Amino acid sequence: LQKKFKSDKNLVYLLLGMTLTFATLAAPVQLKGSYITMFWAAETLLLVWLAQRTQLKAFKLASAPVAFLMFISLVIDLSAFYGTYEYVKLPIFVNKACITGLFSSLALFFASFLLNKEKREEHRSGMTSIHRSMEEYF
Repeated sequence: LQKKFKSDKNLVYLLLGMTLTFATLAAPVQLKGSYITMFWAAETLLLVWLAQRTQLKAFKLASAPVAFLMFISLVIDLSAFYGTYEYVKLPIFVNKACITGLFSSLALFFASFLLNKEKREEHRSGMTSIHRSMEEYF
């Protein structure tokens, strides 16, 4: 959109933000059960990645409520799956609850990895500017 019509970057970011907001709200309507949780986990990771690519803090701030929604949905899924008190034979790793938990954990791990990488780069660039100013002073 930006290259084709030579529009403003802010317009592109506004449209992207509105699309992601719509997708966040539409997920519980269109999907069921653990698929909602996995969708929100993937969206959290996507928002963190977009925040780093576009340098917009709004995407990073939006990832926190989506991650919270994902956590609440994961708790609901786990309680629905494991909350029954009757004995049911379940496969160990190949069940919906385990796959949803692993997917959510991996998405949060990669989001945390991206955030830590960004933090290290900011720290490194801050240190180099301090070193440069010290070199100029002395």
